[in-house]
Amino acid sequence: MNLSLPGVDWAQPYQLVHGVFIDNVVLLAYLFLVATSGTASHVMRNKSARWYAGLVFWLASVGVISAGVNDSSLLDLGTAGRLFAQGALVLLAVHWTRVRGDNFVLRTFLLGIAAGGLISLFVAYDTPQLMIGSLSILHSQNGAGGALAISVSLAAWLMLIQQSRFDILVGVGGALIGLIGAMSSFSKTALTIAACGIVAWAVVIFYAGTKYRGRMLAGGLLVLALAGVGVSPMSEEASQYADAVMRVVEIKFSGIDVNDKDSVGSRYMYFFGVGDILAAHPLVGVGYDGFYDAIIQTES
Repeated sequence: MNLSLPGVDWAQPYQLVHGVFIDNVVLLAYLFLVATSGTASHVMRNKSARWYAGLVFWLASVGVISAGVNDSSLLDLGTAGRLFAQGALVLLAVHWTRVRGDNFVLRTFLLGIAAGGLISLFVAYDTPQLMIGSLSILHSQNGAGGALAISVSLAAWLMLIQQSRFDILVGVGGALIGLIGAMSSFSKTALTIAACGIVAWAVVIFYAGTKYRGRMLAGGLLVLALAGVGVSPMSEEASQYADAVMRVVEIKFSGIDVNDKDSVGSRYMYFFGVGDILAAHPLVGVGYDGFYDAIIQTES
C-alpha cells in the first residue's frame, strides 16, 4: 500500500554521531538548562522521586564501572549515560506533575506516543516488510508496539482524571492509535498489554456509566451511529482488517508452549541465562556490549 506521500526518510531516527541520536541531545540540552537556570533545587524536592532516581543513577554507575572493568567500547559508556539522563527525567516528570498537574504530564506523554505511533503506522504501510492479510506489521514490533499498547492503559488513566474536553480528546485518540498500533505489532507482549488496557477502559466506562448515566447513554448512541456511518462505506475493508487481526491473535496465542524454543521457551530461558551470568560475574557484570557473548556461553 503506497499512501502517495513523501518518502519515509524523514521518519527515521536521526543519528548525530555513532550511537547518539537527536532526541538524546535535546534531552541533554533541556537537562543542562534546568541545571543552570536555578530550578534544580525545586526539582529535587520530592523524596520518593529522589529515591527512585537515585536507584536509576546507581544502576547507571554500575554500568560505567562495568564498562571500565570489562574494557568495553565507548558505546557502553553512552548507554550508561542514557540511564543518568533517564533518572533526571524522572525527577523532572514528578516536578512538572506537582507544578502543572497530573493531566499535563500524562497528556503530554500520550501525545508523544500518539505522534510516534502515527509515524510508525505510516512507515509500516508505506514500506511494508511483513503483511498478514491486509494488516501491515510495524517495523519495530516490540518497541513501538509495546509503547503504543501501554498508551491504551495510560489513556484510560487520563480519562479517569480528565478535566477538559481536550483531555477527553487526547485520551480517546491516544487509546485508538495505541490499540491500532498494538494490533499491528505482531508481538505477544504488545497484544497482552493492550488487552490489559481494554480491561482498564472497561472499568473507566463502567465508572462513567454509574456517574453520568444519561450522558453516557447519549454519547454511546452517538458513537455507535458515527461508527456505523464511518464503517458502512468500508465494510469490506473493515472486515478484511478484522480478519487479519484475528489471524494475528490466532498465530501468536493459539499454540503457546513453554517448550517452544522459537518463542516462549527462548524468553523464559533469558532469566536462567541472566542468572548464570550473575553467578559468574556478581559484582560488575559483563558490560552491555559483552552480554550477547556471555549469554550464548551459558548452559541455558
